[in-house]
Amino acid sequence: MATPQSKNRSSVPRVAVVGVTLAVVALLAAGLVSLVQHALQAERRNEARNHLRGILHELHIFNEHKGRLPHAIERDDAGNVTHGWRFLAIRMLLGDVVQCGFYGQEPWPAHEEPWDGPGNKVYFDGPHRNYPGSPTSFIDPTRPGDRTRFVAVTGPGTAFDGDATIDLNNVPSDAILVVEVRNSEQHWMEPGGDLSIESMPQYIDTAAGQGISGHDPDGFLVGFASGEVWLLSNEVPFAELAKFFTLKSARENSKDDLLGPYRL
Repeated sequence: MATPQSKNRSSVPRVAVVGVTLAVVALLAAGLVSLVQHALQAERRNEARNHLRGILHELHIFNEHKGRLPHAIERDDAGNVTHGWRFLAIRMLLGDVVQCGFYGQEPWPAHEEPWDGPGNKVYFDGPHRNYPGSPTSFIDPTRPGDRTRFVAVTGPGTAFDGDATIDLNNVPSDAILVVEVRNSEQHWMEPGGDLSIESMPQYIDTAAGQGISGHDPDGFLVGFASGEVWLLSNEVPFAELAKFFTLKSARENSKDDLLGPYRL
């Protein structure tokens, strides 16, 4: 004969117990997946920041050697386009002894040739080492064709103002030099593809990724003349961001005050 206690124990349906157990397991699994996703996002953010810091460091090195920033587009005496700022900034590092031998028979960039000359083809095709400031720092990892992920802010009054000689030492630290884009059609070495203040879309992170737009779901990266790299929220007003495109306006405003509230 069953005792009252045994009746009580048997009155709890096993299906219910199994259901509760599965629900707990599902919650734990969902929590674990969320933690992994957050960890991966944090890792991607950190790597992207370091890549842009490497790019800004190269601009500082170029300025130390040349006494000026590279022009967004460099031309020869005949007016032919020879290089863009990305390859001009990076080729000193590519010629470093650390790189010698990695690219095979031609480890040194061919400075006397245009960006797409035969002596530079090895850099065009890759493969590339993955460290801050390497060609990988420019390359959009989500798209084929080694398209660039970072472009300069150009136009009148910016740090990349046509053929003007701009010494980085005279550029206000809060001026934005480089921004992230998500839809560039430009190979990282190819001159052009930058965003001019006269024609760039005046909005942030459109669905098509036109204009300033990030790979991070929450924001985009910007690089300042100081060498700082910020991840800014997509909610930042374009008008506030634009105050740091030109040197004059960057001197008159504080990025900490205007952009700081949108920093991620």
